Amino acid sequence: MLTIHRDIRDILISRLFFRRHRHAVGLGSEPADDREYINAAIQGRIGGFKLGNHINTWRVYNDGFLAQNYKAVHYEDLTADPVGQIREISEFLDCKINKGKVRDIALKTSFGEQAQREPGDEKRNGFLRKGIVGDWKNWLDEESVRIIGNEIDSPDCRI
Repeated sequence: MLTIHRDIRDILISRLFFRRHRHAVGLGSEPADDREYINAAIQGRIGGFKLGNHINTWRVYNDGFLAQNYKAVHYEDLTADPVGQIREISEFLDCKINKGKVRDIALKTSFGEQAQREPGDEKRNGFLRKGIVGDWKNWLDEESVRIIGNEIDSPDCRI
C-alpha cells in the first residue's frame, strides 16, 4: 500500500480556504470567522474531522499491520525532491522506469504544470491554491501550533 501524507497544519489551511470558497457560493455551514473555524477544526467540531484521530488512524497503518508492505510518501518530500521520490515510489511498486521517464513524470505532475502558474502564485478560489509547503506559518499562531502538536502527539506534525 502506498499513501501520500501532508503536514496536518497545511491540510488545515487548505480546508480553511475550501471553507471560504463554500461560504462565498452559499454552501458553507461552518463558522465564517477564520480563527473560530481553525479552533473548531482542531477540536473536531467540523464534519467529524478531528486532527488527532486523522493522524493516529494513519499511524496504525504506518506502525502496524501494513508495515511490511507499506510506503508513506510525504508531500513535503515530493515537493523538495520529486525525481527522487518518484524513483523511490517506482522501486517500491517494482516498476522499472528509466531516469528520463521519471523526470517526465515529475515535470507533468508538478504544481506549475497542473495549475499553469508558479508555486506561490496564489489563486484563492482554485482547487490548486498555492502549491507551497509551510503556508500554515502565515495563518496559525503559536498557541494553535502547540495545540495541534499536542492533539496529534507529534511536535513536527508528521505521521
